[in-house]
Amino acid sequence: MVLPPGMANKLWAAADLFAAQGADRTSVAEIAAATGIPKATLYYHSVTKEVVLAWIFRELLGEVEEVVVEAAASDGPAPDRLRAVLRAHLALFHRRRAASAALQFDLGRAARSPQIRDAAEASFIRPVSELIAEGIREGTLVCSQAPRAVALALLGAVNTTGIQLPRRATSRQVAAAADDLADLFLKGLSP
Repeated sequence: MVLPPGMANKLWAAADLFAAQGADRTSVAEIAAATGIPKATLYYHSVTKEVVLAWIFRELLGEVEEVVVEAAASDGPAPDRLRAVLRAHLALFHRRRAASAALQFDLGRAARSPQIRDAAEASFIRPVSELIAEGIREGTLVCSQAPRAVALALLGAVNTTGIQLPRRATSRQVAAAADDLADLFLKGLSP
């Protein structure tokens, strides 16, 4: 659905509602109040809470794809680029905290949407799987699992870490959390 100009960016404010109370308990009236878009305008344009939630998810995953693909394509060996991917994704998660939390909390709903599944695949799973496979080929990564399985585990770890970050975390704290994740995946738990 194409939203009228000026309406789309206001919809980010609804992410706070979805993150706090879930989509099922969020009403169109609450979305109207949070976004400043009159309820009648939302209804006129057939903008339901499902439309708003799907828009937020698509936009967020588009932003994830942008930062992840850029970091994965940067210069350097695969482990360094993987660290850059985790830093970029976690920084975006923190910037779009409410939208990211809403996506995680309504993951079942998102997983039922083919467009959202495809966007999740393109935004993180595929580029990270390809980066891991490249690292295996160049000899800078060793992986006993399929690269896609590791990418899925990394995605879960990034999302869980992002939810746990303090709301007022500094960029340095976000980067340190990403580095901790990178170290865990690159070095494992062995001494």
